[in-house]
Amino acid sequence: MRNLVLICLVLSVMSVSAAQAGLGRVVYLHSADLAKSSADGALAPRSGRVDLVETDLSLGKRSILINGFFNGALEDFSDASIAVSHDGRYIAIGQNSTITISEGDSPGEPTITRIPKGLRLWDRKTRQVKVIYSGFTNDQLLWSGSDRYLAIIDPYSEGPVRIYDAVAGRMRAYSGYSELTCVAWSAKRDEIILVLPAEKGSVVYAQPVIGRRRVLFKWHDSIDEIAEFGNNSGYALCDGIGVLLYKPGGMTKRLSVNRSHNDPWDVILQPQLNGSWMAALSSYSYGEPHINDDKALYVFRFNGSAFQRIAKWSTSYLSIQPNGGSIMLMETAGWLGDISKVVLRGQAIWGGEAVVDNRRDRFVFWTFDVSGGRTGKKIFDTGPGCLSAVWWPG
Repeated sequence: MRNLVLICLVLSVMSVSAAQAGLGRVVYLHSADLAKSSADGALAPRSGRVDLVETDLSLGKRSILINGFFNGALEDFSDASIAVSHDGRYIAIGQNSTITISEGDSPGEPTITRIPKGLRLWDRKTRQVKVIYSGFTNDQLLWSGSDRYLAIIDPYSEGPVRIYDAVAGRMRAYSGYSELTCVAWSAKRDEIILVLPAEKGSVVYAQPVIGRRRVLFKWHDSIDEIAEFGNNSGYALCDGIGVLLYKPGGMTKRLSVNRSHNDPWDVILQPQLNGSWMAALSSYSYGEPHINDDKALYVFRFNGSAFQRIAKWSTSYLSIQPNGGSIMLMETAGWLGDISKVVLRGQAIWGGEAVVDNRRDRFVFWTFDVSGGRTGKKIFDTGPGCLSAVWWPG
């Protein structure tokens, strides 16, 4: 039996009109069949139609990019991934493989068959969609700054790093990264940054799309997260102590985003695409038997200047019986404007006492002003029936 929990999110949100200037777009997978079941009180359907939808937040306009993108078991998209290239031309959609169990040749020995669904790529220019990787298993998807290359990373580090060339239609695989801890694209080059554990700390590599990998630098501690500043001025790292700024052969500066205890801690780094700013969303989990989670959103420049915490809130995970509740999972989604706003995404996962109830699952997006004001401003709510969603600047 799966215990489900209720999240109490202390986050002020201002209501906004549907159409607002310069707020970007949200691309999401939506099932009208699933949304309807939430409205009429019926049980969540096991199958239905899924559309690929985009909403232009600046115009308040909703468009269906692919009508009937999929029609079948909704659980196949329970962990779907979407990644939009920065220019919006390409949308990668990964559908998890499924497992079927049937009677085997011998009694009591069932046959387990994995049916890959694949990673598909939709081209906005040609309006064509094609499968580019049939072995997709909820891999991490990352677009390069040039919008030409898509990195496909196994989150469990069990396979090679794959990079797909959207222009040439070719996939390359790079071996030797079976223990990688984190990845990020280089800010100005078509090469991916990969971190591997070493005997004493970590080694950071640069793997170009064409060519051999090289060592960027070594660090004396584990590295859990890495990102390069968009102006190519250095890196932000998260190690066993906390967040720091590092430029090989030059500056090293610690920021006051630290691990204060041994409880689970996480940081998500979000650089500006071509700028000198970085956002960091930290998360501390603690407490028994109920789990609390303290989150904070920080922004800073490449040299550590203008460092500030622009938001802080707490969540509490409480066992709920018997009426069900939700968990709000949050992460940084990107930057809006040069240095004006950071965009956060929240995923509300609903459930009852025994089973996950995805009829009311939804994604919500907020902006946080860098210049002032510590209140999140809600800019979009996908509503029920949403299976996966991603924001891009438009």
